[in-house]
Amino acid sequence: RFLKKILRKKIIKFKTTYNTNYNVFHWDPGASSVFVNNNFLQSGIEYFFIHTLKNRQRNVFLDVGCHTGYFTCLFNNHFKKIIGFEPSIKCKEPLELLKKEYNNFIYYNCFLGNVNKSVISKQYDDGWAFVQENTSKIKSLEPQKIGNHKELKIVQKKIEMKTIDKIILNNHVSEKISAIKIDVDGIDLEVLKGAFQVIKRDRPSIMIENDSKELLSLMREINYKIFTFVRTLDKPYNICLKEITKDDSKFWQTDSVCVPEEYVPKDLYTKEIKGNFLFGINRKIILEKFS
Repeated sequence: RFLKKILRKKIIKFKTTYNTNYNVFHWDPGASSVFVNNNFLQSGIEYFFIHTLKNRQRNVFLDVGCHTGYFTCLFNNHFKKIIGFEPSIKCKEPLELLKKEYNNFIYYNCFLGNVNKSVISKQYDDGWAFVQENTSKIKSLEPQKIGNHKELKIVQKKIEMKTIDKIILNNHVSEKISAIKIDVDGIDLEVLKGAFQVIKRDRPSIMIENDSKELLSLMREINYKIFTFVRTLDKPYNICLKEITKDDSKFWQTDSVCVPEEYVPKDLYTKEIKGNFLFGINRKIILEKFS
């Protein structure tokens, strides 16, 4: 906020770890988080996600919940093509800008889920959007996240909800999906279920904001292993890569990375990566071992 006020710019260019440019818009708190966390938005598990593709072709990356396009920019040089999915009308301006800057990027302005239908959405002025329906899917949204947005200007808009399977198999059937990132604030599993045909066909690595027993069950069905960075409550700056085989509340966990058994890297680094109280996690070692 300080830099935005001092520089008085609508957009601040931010250099990612992989030397690509990300546009930080003045209204976007999510983009500010990227700046504050210095390219470690998911505590570094995003670099393990890329590491799982080390010995594979990197064709198409699906950025689900791409918002203003941080992961599209971070991973841009790693994939032949990136397809983003974002329901926010506020985010269309930064995503259109990315289309001009990166010729391997396209996006769909829609919700993703496990069904194909029209829905009414609430659209917030900071680029956040959710489906306005009294369903179990919406109840799964974290109440504090809704509360954080309640004072912002909102509009209601009719918009399509689609499945990844429908979009990819109808419009990109000949393209191989190498990786999927899913971060959609509470309905991540619904999106995952709507992509199972593509997942079974292409066996992509998946980074998802979920660590539930249901995720474990779904991944076991298709012979995937699940990994995450864990840290103890007393020393959250020390992290360790761990395979998740059960629900374990003793640890704080980052996003889950789901990897086909046949593509699990043989050089897994599972030693504790020690950080410190003043500077947090050890970014240098994480990039050295997983990037």
